[in-house]
Amino acid sequence: MKQLAIFDLDHTLIAVDCELQWACYLAQEQVITTQCLQVMRDYFDDYGNGTLNFEQYIAYSVGLWNHLSSEALSAYLSDFVANHIRPKIFPQALKQLEWHRQQGHELLMATASNRVLADAIGQSLGFTHILATELVNGSDNKVAGTGCFAEGKRLRVQAWLARQGGAYQAAYFYSDSHNDVPLLEVVRHAVCVNPDKRLRTAATQKGWYQVNWSLPQVSVLTAQIG
Repeated sequence: MKQLAIFDLDHTLIAVDCELQWACYLAQEQVITTQCLQVMRDYFDDYGNGTLNFEQYIAYSVGLWNHLSSEALSAYLSDFVANHIRPKIFPQALKQLEWHRQQGHELLMATASNRVLADAIGQSLGFTHILATELVNGSDNKVAGTGCFAEGKRLRVQAWLARQGGAYQAAYFYSDSHNDVPLLEVVRHAVCVNPDKRLRTAATQKGWYQVNWSLPQVSVLTAQIG
């Protein structure tokens, strides 16, 4: 049975919240207004204090860009990932990904971010297996099935493992967030990367690994326009 190493995305592989950075980028490109950007910031405040309405957030955040043509969206995504995400990847994350590859482990990225953004970023990092929040085709940006968030992320990973017919064992999971405790509790090696306060407390109580990954310097989009 091959060992599986699972990675969260935001503040685990990269030093920023990719969906908030995406909104900042779209504001700078004048695709959305600064008022829309503020709503996104408010949602991320809710995320931080544990009160986020996930389905409502996804509907709003995807609605910011899903009116774009496929050509325009592809161009924006390519520029965004190359110039605003790649520089935010933790060097330690790249080294850890390479270590797992050298050990012959399979890699899986599991993120609450929507499928479009997750694929663009995950594929740039070399992931072939990516779990993300799916959307119902033709809907008003509704979440399809189980969102890849909190307990839903654990359920999605376990369902993915079942579909592989027992080929993999979930041996490692890397995350920064207390929302991922349900999945951290069921892997052999739980690794807390720059853990938030609540996760740090849980990690200390449970004896989980805690590591600090950083960038030499981080420049974050703020979208201060006009």
